[in-house]
Amino acid sequence: VYSVGGGPSATLDLDCSMLGESLIEITVTDDNGNVSTCMASVNVFDETAPALVCADATIELGADGTATIDPMTLVDSPSFDACGIESYGVSVTEVSCDDIGSPLTVTVFVSDASGNPSSCTATVTVVDTLAPVVTCPGNQTADPGAGNLFYEVPDYIGTGDATAIDNCSYAEISVIETTVPGNSIGNYSIVRIFSASDDCGNTSSATQVVTVQDTSSPSLVIPSDYTVECSGNIVFNDAS
Repeated sequence: VYSVGGGPSATLDLDCSMLGESLIEITVTDDNGNVSTCMASVNVFDETAPALVCADATIELGADGTATIDPMTLVDSPSFDACGIESYGVSVTEVSCDDIGSPLTVTVFVSDASGNPSSCTATVTVVDTLAPVVTCPGNQTADPGAGNLFYEVPDYIGTGDATAIDNCSYAEISVIETTVPGNSIGNYSIVRIFSASDDCGNTSSATQVVTVQDTSSPSLVIPSDYTVECSGNIVFNDAS
């Protein structure tokens, strides 16, 4: 009979929970009921390396243009170790915009509870799926001014008030304007769509609406008063 802290047993089953040295009490009994015991030291070893299978992965960059490679994303489901994989590591821990377009070969390292190592390689493809961040001035109402039928919208791109920022590349910003007629000649709207794209083809846009309203009253010039003789001919000047 064997005993290792879990009560007597006619068999001795060893598993991963017993890794290392264990002290076992052995008890024997003869046909006459005579009993004898002794203690034995049993060392349990795991010398089998993990069965590691790698999986290729696509990594998306973040807003700062970098991404951290999680080793678990490169380990495929068939990977196995009888006593469990305890540590994971990769040969490349971080990728950036410079890695776009050139697949990387990344080595994955693992070890189990007994320190048995295993490794495999995976192909990592780095992509940028984030569109540029486009900003522009907010909607506004403008008056073209006395004597003007049309309002000249400022060049917000030139002044730097309309911008496009991308995590990886320069994003050129452009604007398309559409005029929407209003209820009179001096009243209308200008819809301005600012758009930008990066080197990976990601695009985004922002819209500004300028409402033009003619609030200036007409300027009326009245001729001066007249004093004439009753017999005279009166010629009136036109108002303007």
